[in-house]
Amino acid sequence: MISLAYAEVTWILNAYCQHQCAYCRPEYKTGQLDRSVEEYLSVVEKLQSTRYQHHSQIHWKIGGGEPLHFPYLGTLLKKIRERPAIVTLETSGDDTWFSFMRIAGLIDRLDLTYHSWQNDDVFDLVLEQAQEKNISVSITVPLLPGLVNESREKVQQFASRGYASKEQILYDDDGKLYRHYSQIDENRIFGRPDDYVAEPIEPAPTDLSVVNNTDPVYTGWPCYAGVDWLYIGPKGFASYSQCGGRSEHYNAFDPNWQPPNSHFACTMNQCRSEQDRRTIRIVGT
Repeated sequence: MISLAYAEVTWILNAYCQHQCAYCRPEYKTGQLDRSVEEYLSVVEKLQSTRYQHHSQIHWKIGGGEPLHFPYLGTLLKKIRERPAIVTLETSGDDTWFSFMRIAGLIDRLDLTYHSWQNDDVFDLVLEQAQEKNISVSITVPLLPGLVNESREKVQQFASRGYASKEQILYDDDGKLYRHYSQIDENRIFGRPDDYVAEPIEPAPTDLSVVNNTDPVYTGWPCYAGVDWLYIGPKGFASYSQCGGRSEHYNAFDPNWQPPNSHFACTMNQCRSEQDRRTIRIVGT
């Protein structure tokens, strides 16, 4: 059986962000701040009352939108910190360091996204404050249209300073590459010569129902999806696994919502998600 030291909760607080980056997908920047702090605190209480029956600690991954533009962030983090917790904040760091300083003492890990419009001095101040407070930092740099090589150079600069850094390929809502990438951008992203022209390829259909010899079958076994791992999207809709096999009441802001608090019998023909197998217990494995 998988032994898990903590439950994991990923929470995209909302889709509100003041930066309005052109390449940001709409679901992460066009939302409204239309819920009360009490609604958010109620979700925290429900998660705490159920997760701590199974785990001694919760790893909270808090994002947005831009969480530093979320008006109740400090209150929410203080509530989370009432019980044993690891807190990761996914943020762009804002355009000043003051908003970060207000909550720096309440987080353990910082997943920063670097944007070309940011003031490097302010960004470095955030990094310095994180180091002083012993906050673990990783940095993501979007590969911008027309600036793919320059963006990659920034990744290397952060890596040379000892930070875990990675690049981010941009995609549109339909999952295709960002429409403003040129052919040269695409070639550079995928390590091809600038003058490379791809021949069209007809995609082969994939039958996801076929059981193979590589993905295990746990049909009917007790699965702790929703207990060990849970995701809440910007509108409050919760999912309990990558496979979607557990179907219960889904919106965390509904007063009647209760987070899963026990295992359920696996309904899937095959456990196809590596993340599910890594983060969710299946009794008997």
